[in-house]
Amino acid sequence: GRFLSRPLPDGGCQWLPPGKLDRNNAMAPRTLIVSYPGSGKRLTWRMLEAMTGFRSGDDWDLSEEGKDVLIMKTQYPHPEGVWTWGGQFYDASIVLLIRNPRWAIPSYQTMRHELDYSNSWDKSFVRRPYTYTERGQLDDWEAWRASQFQREIDLWGWYIDFWMNDGLRRDDGFGNPTQDYHCKPSTNHIKTCKPKVVIDFDTLYDKVKGKAEAQKLMAAIEAHVNPVGQVTPMIPQDNRDCVFEQTVEK
Repeated sequence: GRFLSRPLPDGGCQWLPPGKLDRNNAMAPRTLIVSYPGSGKRLTWRMLEAMTGFRSGDDWDLSEEGKDVLIMKTQYPHPEGVWTWGGQFYDASIVLLIRNPRWAIPSYQTMRHELDYSNSWDKSFVRRPYTYTERGQLDDWEAWRASQFQREIDLWGWYIDFWMNDGLRRDDGFGNPTQDYHCKPSTNHIKTCKPKVVIDFDTLYDKVKGKAEAQKLMAAIEAHVNPVGQVTPMIPQDNRDCVFEQTVEK
């Protein structure tokens, strides 16, 4: 198989661009990265692309990679996310990525600013070149915080509750908790909405603790064997620290 980071002797690696999913790995286990907006999905999916060699997709398909990918990232059930892949990730390993709201919420506001507070796919698509390039003025942040903070801190906490409780929604319209439509066994969209592993982004990004957190992430994904006995393609263990270092640097 091909790898984004080619393994070299003595634990080294060479950076190579990721490719589209090929025929030999078409049935390999899938991974779903779920997180509140602004929680570091970019670093996480880049790291997974580096370890597997294949491009990732996103729920809104702003990446234009479609749904035939090993790794899908989503902000669902936050209003910024949408479940667009139906049952194509039925047997996926779910990675719940958590970031301190002190940093996640401002990062989310920055993303909204870069997308010019878009409320449509077309506008978000056009604004893609602006992402990860600029920050709004302080007064822009303060105005947004004044109107949105209580709502977003509530959504941040509920996001974790949702996934840790197998897709639990607080209200079915009659004041009763209910399981999300996509998470119900009868829907056949996913085997379980419970995460296979919980990753702390702040730890993952730490230069000292990050390697251990990355190894935890890779071990959870590598342990997933699909019904036909396939595992996710992964660069050798000895080269993963090198991949981690190069991904964080980039």
